[in-house]
Amino acid sequence: MAFPLISTGVYNFPRDKAMRISTAAIYEFLMEQEMLVELVVFDRSAYELSGRLFPNVQSYIDEQYAADQAVQEYCRMQEERFSRVGAASV
Repeated sequence: MAFPLISTGVYNFPRDKAMRISTAAIYEFLMEQEMLVELVVFDRSAYELSGRLFPNVQSYIDEQYAADQAVQEYCRMQEERFSRVGAASV
């Protein structure tokens, strides 16, 4: 599901108000439904605004980045391990 802040572009609707409205609508929806929601921002100013409005956004990004890096490193190590095992059996 996409929940864009469309009116904040050409129509100059205030981004902070739009972000507050959209997150309030998402929170309200999640009170009755179980769903993973990922907020996506498309430029530096929207990212900075989200950080000011929701300070835990940066910590969430950091945690996800660290988790993704750990998974990638594990996969790389497994590939190296299996390639060594395959080379040794030839």
